[in-house]
Amino acid sequence: MVLTAGDLILPGEILIGDYNVEIARWRDRRWSPTIPPLYAVLTDHRLILQPHSRRNLEPAIIPISYIEKFTSFQSEYRHGVVLSLITGHTISLFIPNHHRAEILRNINTLMIPAQQGKKHNFRLNVDALQRLIDYIAAL
Repeated sequence: MVLTAGDLILPGEILIGDYNVEIARWRDRRWSPTIPPLYAVLTDHRLILQPHSRRNLEPAIIPISYIEKFTSFQSEYRHGVVLSLITGHTISLFIPNHHRAEILRNINTLMIPAQQGKKHNFRLNVDALQRLIDYIAAL
């Protein structure tokens, strides 16, 4: 069951956008998507990733301050972004082509306070992130 953006954002948090994205894996010298897609919710403080699944899976919640850097990439037909976290994790996502500029602009804008040392009280739940990684790896 996928929760909605309204279910996932906290009081006082601002919804920036919600998107369907896919984990992008690098294999055989090319990017390939995973199925099922993820429901991504971007707020002014967090990136929330939840698999589209009938199973009740806890979303991985990544505070924006944990994103150290991001780079965009392009495969043959698709665009994506690679997020490097301060924990050493790297998350590669295919993003919808029609939302590409919006997503990249929003992530870049949200990262500016984090790069300037302005911290929020959000913590990364590494266990939830690892469960998402394990779930995707098992596909």
